[in-house]
Amino acid sequence: MQAFNIDREQYVVSHTYFTVINIRHIDLAIILIVFVLLMLEVTIGNNTFYIETLGMLSAIAESAPGIPQFYRNCKLKSTEGLSYCLL
Repeated sequence: MQAFNIDREQYVVSHTYFTVINIRHIDLAIILIVFVLLMLEVTIGNNTFYIETLGMLSAIAESAPGIPQFYRNCKLKSTEGLSYCLL
């Protein structure tokens, strides 16, 4: 009888993936958020407060990528390396 060296790491289930459908947790969260927003759009899509809230959240999301660059420029007191795409 021959002994086999089995690499146990390949048989250990990773906790970052769902085993049946192989979806990462972040993917599941994105799917859930899209589903909730879709249901909100269907049920209260004409509500002014809902529309204004979505507009404010999108404005914040659009301006958020510039925050690290702004912090770096303030810290170095220079705009060297500032991307024209950011402007």
